[in-house]
Formats: sequence, C-alpha cells, structure tokens
Amino acid sequence: MPKINLHSFIALIAMIQFSSDLIAATPEEEQRILEITKKAFETNDTQSFLKLFYWSGVSDDIKDSISQATKLVVEGNKTSVSVSIVATPENSQNLEFVREGVTYHPNLPIIAQLKVVRVLGEGSTATAVFPIAEKDGQLVIPQMSPVK
Repeated sequence: MPKINLHSFIALIAMIQFSSDLIAATPEEEQRILEITKKAFETNDTQSFLKLFYWSGVSDDIKDSISQATKLVVEGNKTSVSVSIVATPENSQNLEFVREGVTYHPNLPIIAQLKVVRVLGEGSTATAVFPIAEKDGQLVIPQMSPVK
C-alpha cells in the first residue's frame, strides 16, 4: 500500500472541511449522490465513492494520494452511516493552497457539502465533509487543481 503524501492529505482535509450556499441540482440528483455515498460507506466500496470525484486538472500523484486518504475514510471502522447535504461556509470559493510553489484551488465552484457521519460504537462518531459541485447536471465531488 503506497504512503499518503502529507501535503495531499492536508489538502484533502482542507477540502472536506471547507466548501457555497444553494444547491441547484434536482432532488433526484441529490438523492443519487446520497444513495451512492451511503452504499459505498456501508459496503467499504471506495471505488464506487471515488467515481463521484471530479478529477479534471488533478495530477496523478495528488489523485493517488487523495484516493488513498479517501480509502481510509470510506473503509474505516463503523457500525452505521448517515449522509446528508448541507450548506457550505461563505468563504468556500476562496479555498486554495500552495504546494511546491504551485497554487491549487477547487476545479469546480463548490455549491454544498456532503456530510457523512460514521457511528463508531458506544455513542462515538466520526464526521467527514466533502465539497459538492455540479457538472453537466450531476453532483460531483470537486478536487484541488493548479490555478492556470
């Protein structure tokens, strides 16, 4: 199993912690992303969840690091999972970071957050929040790509 690049992992955490206000997708599309996410987390199916990610402009090394970090979240210990779509902070469009002199920002405008709560047992939970964007009428999870 390859090691996760610390900078890429930090970028993933930044993306899942920040994300705009109104979601323009149809209720059916919202339901689709919720169902795929819930099933992926319940069945430890990282590959199905990663199909929701929008990779345009993302380098292979960052894609690999994000995929490995996501695998840890999706396949982590849990007894049950709940998913929801929630509003995002107003500053989500200003999200960016610099890695090796290159500035990165979301590859699509963020419109909402996908919140996943894993029940770990004994009343303990772990929450992951992924940004959501809309591309060609479908909700996707945008990634960080170099500013051009």
